[in-house]
Amino acid sequence: MILWQLGLIGSQTAVFDEWLLEEDCLPVTVIGTVAERKDSAYGSQWILTNNSVSCRGEEKVPGRLLISFRQQVEYKIGNRVMVTGELSHFGVPGNPGEFSLREYYRAQGVDYQVDGERWEQVRTSVNRPREFLANLRRRWKEHLEKTVGEEEAGVFAAVFLGDTSILPEETKELYQEGGISHILAVSGLHVSLLGLGLFRLLCRLPLPKRLPECLSAGVMAVYVTVAGASVSSRRALLLFWVLLLARILGRSYDMLSGLGLVGLLLLAAQPMQLFQAGFQLSFGTVASLGLLGPELAEWLKPQRKWQKGLLASLCAIVGTMPIAAWHYFEVAVSGIWLNLLVLPLASWLLLSAMLTIVFSSIIPAFGTFFAGIGHYILLLYRFFCEYGGKSIWTGRPELWQIVLYYGWLLLLVTAGKRIRKGREKTKRRQAKHAAKELGKGRTVVRWATLAVSIAVAFRLLMPFPDGGLTVVSLDVGQGDSTFFRTPEESCWLIDGGSSSVKSVGKKRILPFLKFEGVRALTGIVLSHSDADHINGILELLEEKKISVGRLILPKASSGESGWDEIKRLAAEAEIPVLEMEAGERWKDGEVFFTCLHPEAAFAGSDSNSFSLVLQVEFAGFRGLFPGDLGEEEERLFPEAWEPLTVLKIGHHGARGSSGANFLKAVHPIYGVISCGKKNSYGHPHKETLERLAQAGTHIYRTDENGAIRFFVKSGKLRVSTFR
Repeated sequence: MILWQLGLIGSQTAVFDEWLLEEDCLPVTVIGTVAERKDSAYGSQWILTNNSVSCRGEEKVPGRLLISFRQQVEYKIGNRVMVTGELSHFGVPGNPGEFSLREYYRAQGVDYQVDGERWEQVRTSVNRPREFLANLRRRWKEHLEKTVGEEEAGVFAAVFLGDTSILPEETKELYQEGGISHILAVSGLHVSLLGLGLFRLLCRLPLPKRLPECLSAGVMAVYVTVAGASVSSRRALLLFWVLLLARILGRSYDMLSGLGLVGLLLLAAQPMQLFQAGFQLSFGTVASLGLLGPELAEWLKPQRKWQKGLLASLCAIVGTMPIAAWHYFEVAVSGIWLNLLVLPLASWLLLSAMLTIVFSSIIPAFGTFFAGIGHYILLLYRFFCEYGGKSIWTGRPELWQIVLYYGWLLLLVTAGKRIRKGREKTKRRQAKHAAKELGKGRTVVRWATLAVSIAVAFRLLMPFPDGGLTVVSLDVGQGDSTFFRTPEESCWLIDGGSSSVKSVGKKRILPFLKFEGVRALTGIVLSHSDADHINGILELLEEKKISVGRLILPKASSGESGWDEIKRLAAEAEIPVLEMEAGERWKDGEVFFTCLHPEAAFAGSDSNSFSLVLQVEFAGFRGLFPGDLGEEEERLFPEAWEPLTVLKIGHHGARGSSGANFLKAVHPIYGVISCGKKNSYGHPHKETLERLAQAGTHIYRTDENGAIRFFVKSGKLRVSTFR
């Protein structure tokens, strides 16, 4: 039972894994039923169920499949269709912190994706209720976009319809930073406001006994379906049903017991949801309110409404801090106080969104009128987040830190119970007036004690210095990026770009830095100005989420036009730009960085020949990072050809780099090749791999191994890969 609930058994078998290699595609013909559909400017996506897949002359029966088309395809929910295309795995991340599309879809019971090429209808049956609700949702969103502005439309669609597809990314990030992004998800707040509000209204009407419960349950089920039926909305709906059922049966309602029952029901359908952030945060928040709330209320005795609100906010955030840190690598501590300002207005925002969406499709003028309330509420929310919102990047904590965190909370709750019992005994022996004199002082002490205890718990989740040198070669596709952390906790990047991954800075480099808890870089070294080495750095400078101490460029090529955009962004952010030439070095604690090439007067043939070659030394470790340097330029610094621990293979493993004589002299123990999967350049070249093999070098490749991490401490080297 435990293993089933953990999702380790009982989930749908991935039936094609015996045939389908990680990066391969299989030509297949799928016959299935359209269960969900989503249209966008880029095409259509379907979820097919009850599938039969023909492949290699055999019939397979997988679970749900994601079918993608590069154009909009009009079919209805319930239609039986036949699709011909290529079946493949969902991509897996190559770096720590990168989003896993495979885990996301497998949690929903979808194992594979099919790139649809041809399609036809097999049977015209239609699931009319679901098709009606899907069309209603689509029409409401279309009318909403025509009625109000971009930000209002995005937030209203998220708040009432559970659709974040038109929500501006900047608004989403602003709310996350402020710790109020929960209002953008249909959850317990919506169900309690709409469901309980409807139930109380029906109870006032002269209706037969138990009809208010049944009508409320039915209406909320329809609403949750229209709103996308996310995990949080399904959890809230089922808890609402349990509450109504308890009322019908004349039984008392216990929130924690109901939460456990609902969790089992949801996991029975989708066991792998247990490991998803949405499931853990949704249930963790309610569990925190049910477990921590009563204990802290007994301890603090909040009397005023704002004190009770603050306590509830504290319980929700403190109870889910490790979950947020594990999945998102940050904790929005500002949510503790911002929710006091935001939540009282949430019901009005929801009402405004609901009336705007409904009336925008009937009488647009009325929709615009009702949007006014929400508009001013959103202005307040933006003001609160911009001036009071703050998140702290914790990085991903270790499991022992999470255990220690919850152990500390358990200790506090246990100690609080004992102190409370002792205080009650003392009160009985004290005079009534003495107790009153000490009451206010004790309240201040208790709140202060709670604040200190939370600060200690939060520190347990933050990174602890490891005392060694960390070197990580990131998987950025066809590009290059290397991260360093010194024993003194200084962090550096060498390059950051890609020609095969779009938005590599936002989607790969920045998530990795968040995973590591790095919000400040001591410096960034750029080997040369090719896009596949710097376009991700441009994104980081534009995003302004990372503070950068300095940029270092090769002096010989610093006047090239390829550096203009980098220099402009650096000037705007007041980041000093330094130039480096061969022979110069600097020291960061016990780590030495030395430039071996190019000299200031060097006149190269192309941008690759100007690549800044950096040597890094620490406690017996020596690494060389040559950018895209060719074999001809390697011969320009033979005096520096010393045995290497790690060699970053030049120019992604191209044939014209890492010459035989050079490799024979430096004799690298490990060689790292940064290249993209199935890249059009043929990197790494067969001859380069043969030369490395002859040199006795152990080869790691980012396209196969993902991010490659080297950790050096006390003269010992540990190597690990992400895949």
